[in-house]
This record gives sequence, structure tokens and C-alpha cells, in this order.
Amino acid sequence: MGLVVFFLQFLPKLLLSRALGFFASIRFPAQIQHLVAQLFVNMFGIDMREAEKELKDYRSIQEVFSRRLRTGAREITSEFCSPVDGMLNNSQSPNGILGFQAKGYYYSLRELIYGADAIDFDFEPAWHMTFYLAPHNYHRVHAPFAGEILSERWITGERWSVNEGFRKTVTRLYARNERKIFHLMHTATGGRAYLVMVAAFGVGNMVVTAYDCENYHKNVSLRVLLPSVSLKAGQELAYFAFGSTVILVCDQIIADHCNFITARSDAPVRVGTSLLKHA
Repeated sequence: MGLVVFFLQFLPKLLLSRALGFFASIRFPAQIQHLVAQLFVNMFGIDMREAEKELKDYRSIQEVFSRRLRTGAREITSEFCSPVDGMLNNSQSPNGILGFQAKGYYYSLRELIYGADAIDFDFEPAWHMTFYLAPHNYHRVHAPFAGEILSERWITGERWSVNEGFRKTVTRLYARNERKIFHLMHTATGGRAYLVMVAAFGVGNMVVTAYDCENYHKNVSLRVLLPSVSLKAGQELAYFAFGSTVILVCDQIIADHCNFITARSDAPVRVGTSLLKHA
């Protein structure tokens, strides 16, 4: 893996990701598109039984990948629930401001949330969780709790793969990749959290669906939402154009209120799955 990482650092990962995104968005004639979509579904083992539409009704690979689920496919089982379908790689207190990436590998939560040039950091992380989305997973991101979106931030970066091999090899992986960050307020406690969508190789875009972005003030990479946007637990927030990772970072107020489950070795979770013990 070390040799692979060495050579990949010289490849134009952003350009290649855009090329993959372009191909995925091509709309072929109906019969050809159905064949291409079927091959894509078979290749990655995608379960279409919960999808909102029949496979034949999707017009591109991109639409299959970012598909919605049929109504009622996910049940919200807790006040604090998984925002995605995927694998829970990490759920624990950070080491100060250092988040856990893999054994022996850590990264700065300050850099993850505010960028490499951050000086002021008015947020004390008390708990963080990492969710990995494989290609076969449902790729829409939902609100983990009832609350408000206060702002969003877009930080440009690289497009390293985020699978297990790269997590154990590439330093500061999550803080190096491009990402979209939502600043959330927890209604029940007034505590704050950051939900971070991390791009990766092949991830062409991260699209907000919870509100109309054009209606809010934008200041460079930071967009302040005035007024803030209310969310119910489990409400759709955004989607990945191709899959990656979501990191949820909570402050001490939320951590004291919630009895979170701890790190489980790549345990599968789905949207709505409780992240609390004995919930």
C-alpha cells in the first residue's frame, strides 16, 4: 500500500475525479442506460429493493448512486441517530483536538472543521464519530438529531481514497481532502456539533438538499444561514455524488447529555439507527 500511495500522490486526483463524475452523469439512450446501470449495480452489489424508483427509471449512473429511498425505508429509532448508511469506524472522545483516523494515525479536528489556516477555534470537541460509505451504500446524508443548521463551510482539498488501506497509510487524510461542513445546534440542549462530509477519489460533488443555497449570505468559503434552518432528526440534509466519509464532532454539552455507543470495529449502521447506549 505504501508504494501505491507514493505513486498516487503524483496523479491528478481532482482531474480524474471530475472525469469519473462526467462519465457517471452521461445520459445514454434508454436501453443502453438500463444496461449500463445494471452493470453498475451488479459490479458494486447495490441493493435496489429500497430505492425510490425502478432501475429502468434512472437516467444515469449518477442518479443510481445518489438515489433516494422509498418512503418508510428507514425508521428513526432515537433522538440521536446515524446520519448515513455505512460502517461506524470510530466513536470515542478525541485526544484533545486530535481525531482518530486509524491505529497510529491522527488528524487535527481544528483543521478538519476550520481549515489549515485556522487560528481561532471557539469549539471544544468532546466526542467524534466516523462513518465510512462504501460504493454500494445509500449515499444521502441525514440530520443526526433535531436542531438548527447555523452555517456551512466549504474547504477545498485533495481527493485521496478513504478506504481502510489509505486510512492506515495517508497522514491527516480527512483534513487533507475536500470537505463540506455543517455547523449544527442541538435543540434539546443548545449544544453544538459539526457534521463533515469528506470528499474522496471519484467523489465529484456534495450537494445540499435541506435548503436553497442561493437564499443565504455567502462569505468566501463560509455561508452563514440567516435565518437558521430547522431540521428534524433523520431529515435529509445533502448527498454525495460519489461515496466517501462523514465525521460527526460534538461538544461537551451534547456529550454530557448523550450516552454514546463507543467505537465498534466497522459496525454497520443505517440512517435512523440509534447512536446511544440502551436507546
